[in-house]
Amino acid sequence: MFRVLWWSVFFSSILRLGCQYTYNEPDQNTKERISSFFHDSPYTNNWAVIVSASRYWFNYRHTANALGIYYTVKKMGLRDSHIILMLADDHACSPRNPMPATVFSDPGHHINLYGSNIEVDWRGYDVNVDNILRLFMGRHPPEVPMSKRLLTNAGSNILVYLTGHGGNEFLKIQDHEEINAQDLGDAWFQMHQKGRYRDILFLADTCEAGTLANFIYSPNIISYGSSSKGENSYSLKHDFEIGVSVIDRFTYYAIKYFERMNQTSSNDVNHFFNTFTYDLLESNGAWRGDQYPRPLNKVRLNQFVSSSVNVDFTPPQLPFNARPKTDEWAVHSAPLYHPHKPHAPHNMPVFPSREVTHLEVGWQVWALLGGLGLFTLSMWFCCADEAPRMPTPEEIQQYKERKEQQRLKAERKKARAKKSYPRYDSSDEDSSDESLEDFRDEYKQY
Repeated sequence: MFRVLWWSVFFSSILRLGCQYTYNEPDQNTKERISSFFHDSPYTNNWAVIVSASRYWFNYRHTANALGIYYTVKKMGLRDSHIILMLADDHACSPRNPMPATVFSDPGHHINLYGSNIEVDWRGYDVNVDNILRLFMGRHPPEVPMSKRLLTNAGSNILVYLTGHGGNEFLKIQDHEEINAQDLGDAWFQMHQKGRYRDILFLADTCEAGTLANFIYSPNIISYGSSSKGENSYSLKHDFEIGVSVIDRFTYYAIKYFERMNQTSSNDVNHFFNTFTYDLLESNGAWRGDQYPRPLNKVRLNQFVSSSVNVDFTPPQLPFNARPKTDEWAVHSAPLYHPHKPHAPHNMPVFPSREVTHLEVGWQVWALLGGLGLFTLSMWFCCADEAPRMPTPEEIQQYKERKEQQRLKAERKKARAKKSYPRYDSSDEDSSDESLEDFRDEYKQY
């Protein structure tokens, strides 16, 4: 054992001394690939902040808007621990609700958005400007529980959704205070300074919603408002049984778009924005992407509304460097791969390690490998045996005699152990005088 350990340490030392990595100064193309790799690297976690800022029964649709987005992101894989839901009023338990403990976003009452698995983090008068800004900046009093905080980091992608009544660069909160675009811009700038997000997708469904993004000056933020300056945001469906409108146009078509996606869809943000035409919204949506470093058609929407990350699954029938094409409107039951269709090449970012580092093998390693080869050849030549041959009759007879003696010796040993000895039979013709004398000598000893 000591010899094996000693030789292992010796060979490891030779290999360590003979091999070393050297750093090569990368060229401009390699530097761009390194920068692209670190920027395009997968995010680490997803969060969603969903706020309904309106009170009173006639604003029922704003609660339905927020709960519809909440229901959708949960369906896409986000957990309640990564969703901050703020409802300014509890319309589900309102005495004017003909169906208590329910909130619906369609007149057919197909899905109760206020089900048993909902977790409201901030409700009632706790939904105010101060708590909204503290939520983004992370400046809570010590008594605020961790479940009500936005525990993001530098690898977090955040979906921010606001709905309610608004105007030019402001959003009404509880009908008695306002949060303006400057407050949101400053709060997100502090988030950027503290490293509390990677990317933010900001969606607003209010009147003149596009103006809420006028003071965004922090990087990596994309925004879309349901209406431009001087335009209103309209409701879509009216429920005559409940007596109020149940959803707004922008939120309805956004949820409808999300429902046609799954966690492997490749829909980009640009395609999502272009879906909202004037015919659907009856207003002109306003978006901003000038603070984002990449074109919006290169940004996947799943990075904000789903908990999935960029992972390529390669089936056995495809080559290792191939990536299958998936339909952007694919559903869970649709096959992801088809063995007879061509596939696009693999496009995941790869760190150019070969261009930056190089492994150099010294002369010590080559000398060690050569010595081991010569030692193996010499041992093979020196220890080779002669060709096998057949035994002679004399060797066979000697082998049989040795086996017979071993058998007799074993029987005598067994008889002594049991203290029972076989009797001599004179009629046994095979018994020899030598065997009889041996038996008598052993019997006299006892």
